[in-house]
Amino acid sequence: MKKEFCYTTFNNLELWGTYYPSKEISSTKPLIVYFHGGGLIYGNRDDLPQEHLEIFLDNGYSVITLDYPLIPEVKLDVVLECLKEGIHYVSENFQQDFIYFGRSAGAFLALQLANCDSLIKPKKIISFYGYYSLNEPLLHQASDYYKKVPIVPFMTVHHLKRKQPIKEALIEERFPIYLSFRQSGTWVKELLGRKNEINDFSLTIEDLQKLPPIFVAASEHDQDIPFQINQELANQASNATCFFVKDLPHDFDADPIREAAISCYKEVIKWLEK
Repeated sequence: MKKEFCYTTFNNLELWGTYYPSKEISSTKPLIVYFHGGGLIYGNRDDLPQEHLEIFLDNGYSVITLDYPLIPEVKLDVVLECLKEGIHYVSENFQQDFIYFGRSAGAFLALQLANCDSLIKPKKIISFYGYYSLNEPLLHQASDYYKKVPIVPFMTVHHLKRKQPIKEALIEERFPIYLSFRQSGTWVKELLGRKNEINDFSLTIEDLQKLPPIFVAASEHDQDIPFQINQELANQASNATCFFVKDLPHDFDADPIREAAISCYKEVIKWLEK
């Protein structure tokens, strides 16, 4: 049976996690800590399709998913400070052997946390179509892909922003915020706010080389996060395994019965077992 728990509170916002126990009761395998995607603006902690979740549970891996406060109501430093509390909670109340798994923005968060000296290091990292540095010039440019759709007015974004921090939101509700930021090339600026330094949220080549073994999955035709970012991640990390697909969208595993998605998760399990 899954178990839900509150790991911290930020500005009266309770941040929760969900624990999904392995189907192997006596399993001694590392715990998988999962971070959801959504451009740091929308989504929820339990967005991993059930079919993908079951693959981990069936193979002896318990999974924990964690809330984090969303942008733009907070900025990136707050997101990561809250998740650090989440990792401390997990290590104190569950186990200290764990693997980070993130998809899209969640992969970025996983890499940031793996690079944090104040935290116990994960044994491995599973990075699906994410990014490791906000210094990447392509993330500062207005997206050609998103400019193909009607421009989102600033006032629309203003009205969608809440007065208090939130931890989950439907894509249908909040995607216009992300779309506006990507259309205008201001996404990174909005993540950071005025007080944060971009280098504090950007892994260097030296940082990447110090990472634990990493599994990098991405589509060569990713319309959201340029594919070359994941190529660079795989090339610079000291111990990387790649799973690259063609002619598929950014979140190619969103459809759990897609052949590429099934194959990818099978390869993840093989890699975890090494």
